[in-house]
Amino acid sequence: MLGVVVLLHLLAWSRAQKELLVYPSVVEERTTDTNLVLRVSDDITLNLEKSSVLAERLLFATDAGSTYHLETIDTASIQENIYHDAHHQSSVHVHHEDGALRIEGIINHKLRIKPLAEAERSSQGQILHSLYETEEIKEDPKKLASDPHLHLWNTLSSNLNFLHSALTPRPRNVSSFVVELHIISDEEHQDHFRTKEELITCLGVMTNAVNLRFLDMKTPSISFKLVGVTNS
Repeated sequence: MLGVVVLLHLLAWSRAQKELLVYPSVVEERTTDTNLVLRVSDDITLNLEKSSVLAERLLFATDAGSTYHLETIDTASIQENIYHDAHHQSSVHVHHEDGALRIEGIINHKLRIKPLAEAERSSQGQILHSLYETEEIKEDPKKLASDPHLHLWNTLSSNLNFLHSALTPRPRNVSSFVVELHIISDEEHQDHFRTKEELITCLGVMTNAVNLRFLDMKTPSISFKLVGVTNS
């Protein structure tokens, strides 16, 4: 398995554009308990399959000043609600709250969805959602190079390169391998989440989306698994 540390502050996120308000609904739950058909809007229906993208016991590290507080988190309750649609390249978290459906994540390369918790519910008790377009933010490489977080990234990269050289065996033929991700979330990013579970859910959905980009790759096949998160 290949380990990778990601400094989340350096990732290019997306900027919201057009918005459509929708009430998504489950059209059909398959008997396997792993698939469901989700109607997002009049034009979009997803055939969702359950995903496997989180380590069963995820390492969560919290910056405590001079040291880090370490704990392991059972991700079963998060993992069971993460789905994907390979055709649309969708990665979403599907959750029932007080009998109502809450969907959050990626619908396709342009569209994202999130619940509007403060909005008035429908007559059937459905939660209103925002289906909105995004565009990729083009970061200036010179700006990224001057980022104060880059020193941490360079240090982590150097350590990983050393470990890779010291521990990686000679190349061998493999049919598949798993890239283990440990993601570092900075203070600015953490402000968007109320709990560590919400943070892990978001990172799980994003990692799941990365997996979809590699579905067609064979010999070897590649998959990504989130094994750790650090609040820095």
